[in-house]
Amino acid sequence: YLLHLRTTTSLFTEKNDKIADMVWANRTRQEVLELCERDTLKIKDMADRAGKASGTISNAQEDIIKEQKFWIAVNKAEAYFGLGDMQEYEKAAAEAKMVQHEDWMMESFTTQLQKLSAIMNKQVAIA
Repeated sequence: YLLHLRTTTSLFTEKNDKIADMVWANRTRQEVLELCERDTLKIKDMADRAGKASGTISNAQEDIIKEQKFWIAVNKAEAYFGLGDMQEYEKAAAEAKMVQHEDWMMESFTTQLQKLSAIMNKQVAIA
């Protein structure tokens, strides 16, 4: 997000610097997607181990798992949005909506996406 934002500022005036920041932003988004996949597997493993150890998952463990699933899904959604992959963005955003979450969590995600969208629109106008 911040690298993308920097492309819309006067911090660097050379077009090549702005292009470099966009390349870096998109590479970072790809890394985020890889981390999300890795963390999804870790969360699944954690839930499996907790269930096997005691036969049930405690409410506290279940809350942690839900929260992590939500944040993983919205991070995936934002990364796909920034990459312009709207089909995958929609899937990840729908996945996040299906996870039980506090209202402020979705509001935070929505606000961040609105900011990113505005930056992307501004960047298109500059290009």
